[in-house]
Amino acid sequence: MTTTLREVVFAVRHGQAALVAELAGYLVLLAADAAAVRPILVSADALGLDADGEVTLHGAPASEGDAERALRGVLAGLLGLLRSPAPNLQRVAERPELRGLATLVLELEAALVPVNRKAARRSLSRLYRETARARAMVPD
Repeated sequence: MTTTLREVVFAVRHGQAALVAELAGYLVLLAADAAAVRPILVSADALGLDADGEVTLHGAPASEGDAERALRGVLAGLLGLLRSPAPNLQRVAERPELRGLATLVLELEAALVPVNRKAARRSLSRLYRETARARAMVPD
């Protein structure tokens, strides 16, 4: 089972899930890894997170530029939820010129030094569980 970015944001906004800048960066980094293979127009409903901390993309195919722009927008939106500033990630989110998905991955990796994808997946797995608990508390 997966949860969507929309559900994660809902849980974070309602204090049911914890999100820090590094976790937001890793979420977008793993989405950028996937988009680099198959560019997708990423949105709150197209980005999924599963119990193992794996990020999946389900959406319309897109040009590399549109996929990059959407990912930078997702990062900006997630950083907007945080109380603590994240200047390195904010620069990545706000870069106006498009540089390609491979470069976006490199920018995110530089902002997240040291990069540890295994630890990121463990943290994203925790975010999934917190979101799933929050979703279970909301009546249909």
